[in-house]
Amino acid sequence: MPRKTPPSSHSTVTIPLALSQLHIRLQFLEKSHQSLLKQIKRKRTELNNFIEQTRTFATKIFQKASPSFQKMAELDQDIHTLFDEIFTTRKFGKQTFKNIEAVYLKLQLTGIISLKPSRKQFSTELDELFDDPEPESDFSKETAESRHQHWETKESVESHGKARTEDKRKIRETFLRLAEIFHPDKVKDRETQTYNTEIMKSINQAYQEGDLARLLEIERLHQVGEVIDNNSEDDLTRKCRTIKQQNQILLTQYET
Repeated sequence: MPRKTPPSSHSTVTIPLALSQLHIRLQFLEKSHQSLLKQIKRKRTELNNFIEQTRTFATKIFQKASPSFQKMAELDQDIHTLFDEIFTTRKFGKQTFKNIEAVYLKLQLTGIISLKPSRKQFSTELDELFDDPEPESDFSKETAESRHQHWETKESVESHGKARTEDKRKIRETFLRLAEIFHPDKVKDRETQTYNTEIMKSINQAYQEGDLARLLEIERLHQVGEVIDNNSEDDLTRKCRTIKQQNQILLTQYET
């Protein structure tokens, strides 16, 4: 008589295919998310180091060059005084006088001396320097191609503006969510108020700088992010959509 196989003592739980796909997608998005955060953090550190080095270098240069700057300022004033004296006390022919004015003007426009366009004659000299202005556009003669390019450019600018507005909205949402949790006025305990005040300083600074990466770092560090049910298709879908949007903003932040 054939031997019967005993029934299994436990049933196998089968994960729906849709959930499996969402888990894989979420895992991929979170991996990209963490990679972007690390890249931004590294670049932020490099930038801060560069700024600090530049500030130190500029301070040293200024300290060494300060006496020279003072001498240059005095020399600049002496040159202006000399030309004023020439214009007010010396007698020259009309063409010679005009040539001297042109030299004085060019010294200013080339940055050799500071700009002081106070003489009426300078307007004439400026007209001569820029006596070949570009002709005004004749829109009545625009080709269909140029009009098409104009509208394409306009649409591109408008699209970019909308994207920037959406990015700012997402950053503000993250900021408000963190502010709701860490605002010092939300607690009564003195020690917690002090703790939250320090965190809020970082939150405010990150928000003012449009630094979504820093806001998300604070959120993760203090474990106050959204809790989702890994067996809920709605939760997983919403989480994937949120991280995808955040990744797009983080990529823009990294590139800029």
